[in-house]
Amino acid sequence: MSEPQITTLISPLLTGLIGLFGTLVGVYYQRKSETHRQQVNQIYRPMYNELIEVTEGDLPFDTSDERFRSYWLELDRYWHSQVDEDLRDQIKNYINLLGVANSVFFVIAEEIKSNIRLNTVKSSRAGSGTSAYVDTKLLYRVSGGKNSYVPLVDWFESYSAAILKATDIDELREKLENKADSLSPEHRRAIDAMEDEHLSELGKAIEKADAEVDFPEGISSTSELFEELETKANSLSNTVKQKSESRII
Repeated sequence: MSEPQITTLISPLLTGLIGLFGTLVGVYYQRKSETHRQQVNQIYRPMYNELIEVTEGDLPFDTSDERFRSYWLELDRYWHSQVDEDLRDQIKNYINLLGVANSVFFVIAEEIKSNIRLNTVKSSRAGSGTSAYVDTKLLYRVSGGKNSYVPLVDWFESYSAAILKATDIDELREKLENKADSLSPEHRRAIDAMEDEHLSELGKAIEKADAEVDFPEGISSTSELFEELETKANSLSNTVKQKSESRII
């Protein structure tokens, strides 16, 4: 076979191989890009949004589960395995702090339910009726002319940051009022219905949590726990953001 004939046979073969290689490379990068997109949508973006909210003072409280609960716990092992070990450890430390916050909530909630002084909050300023803690319910409000009550877990979802962050009664009232103002006039009227004696009893519930909860080393109170959660969330959010951005092609 002459050289021109060999060249004629080899050229299409090489062209085909190069085309096949190009196709395989394209498929590889397409799948890699799709995997990265799924990681961003399923892991990094939701976690980043949660952590930013924590740095702004809003902890992820799940009213249906009646506890602080991170989005991370909704993911299965497959998605966990998509995150490198160092980041998984950082997220685990953050979730452990949320677990301590749950212990705080349980103590305070039991104190609220059992304290008779916190079961009789009344004021005409609250609207037509009373602003009352009834069993596990707080915050009287009027909606569409009908009386309704906000369950304790809903109340704690709204005001947990104020409770966990305040260091004294005056600061507690200020933080409760500020949060109520951001929610609705009904919430503000309900908070206004709380007199100093009621805040004092709520403060005692917080002090009981400070005394009974097993805090991690270096943390000795609910306010210090909240500060550590904010610090941890801020640092972790930066890492999660970097991981997310590195996967956007």
